[in-house]
Amino acid sequence: MLASQGIEKEQNSAVSVDELLVDFEKTLIDTLKAPEKNVIGNLTGMVDGYLSRKDSAAICPRICKIIERRLNEVQVNRKLAHLYLMDSIVKNFKTSQYPKLFGANLVQNFANVFRKGDEKMRKKLFELRKTWPEHFSQSVLHSLDLAVREIDPAWPILAPQPPEQQQQQNGSNVVGVARKRCHSPDSPDSTTSQQQQQQHGLGESSSRKRMSVANPQAAASGGGD
Repeated sequence: MLASQGIEKEQNSAVSVDELLVDFEKTLIDTLKAPEKNVIGNLTGMVDGYLSRKDSAAICPRICKIIERRLNEVQVNRKLAHLYLMDSIVKNFKTSQYPKLFGANLVQNFANVFRKGDEKMRKKLFELRKTWPEHFSQSVLHSLDLAVREIDPAWPILAPQPPEQQQQQNGSNVVGVARKRCHSPDSPDSTTSQQQQQQHGLGESSSRKRMSVANPQAAASGGGD
């Protein structure tokens, strides 16, 4: 058995990256038509074999793109199977690139499937979502919950808002309040400005009055015109 696996790995390493990807996508298209464990297990095994290659870092992003592209292309009744494949890869290869790669577009991909799914599919998606806290970041999962809640208000926010997002939100609120105060007619700065304008107006009026008293004839002449 071990000898057989060694031969497969040697054959695998001799195949070009493009050939591997073509083979993987063909197998994906031909076999993943329903969420069947044996099919998902076989595809996950293929991904495992690619991780043993020296050029696996270049393969992982392309495998991710193939699966995500197929997820968006297939009919609604096949989308859940592709999410299950994504889930299987992430959970089986926790230390690989895959959790981060799939996490990058997870919010959009999950929400799109949820939007198109019926009630039965949505329940399965909810059960799947509950298994992810250990595999995707709190930030991604919180954003996912918010996106799905926009589609279905009954969807709970399972992941709390990350501290860094709370700090950003609090900072935005402080800036907004400060700007509002600056533009408010009742603000101290605004009141001071109004007082300065009033004092300036009174000063000009007093100056004109003094000029009229000092030269009453000029004032009378000006008024006569």
